[in-house]
Amino acid sequence: MVVKWMKAWYLALRILFPSERRLCNEVFFGFSSAGDLSFMEICKELINDLLNFPETLAIERRSFYYLHRCLKLIQT
Repeated sequence: MVVKWMKAWYLALRILFPSERRLCNEVFFGFSSAGDLSFMEICKELINDLLNFPETLAIERRSFYYLHRCLKLIQT
């Protein structure tokens, strides 16, 4: 489960977010504030889900080893 979460983070940070940012900039060319707001709304829920995963894992599994790995990844 943690490995899948780490892969999801990698894909989101390296592929999804930069691609969405470029798309918002192209669609809202000349309206940077609209592009920023659109990008924020598109990515907000995914970011919240990815950031809440370690807490959910700790509550459900009581696995401090996995929680430590997740928190270490977030810090880097």
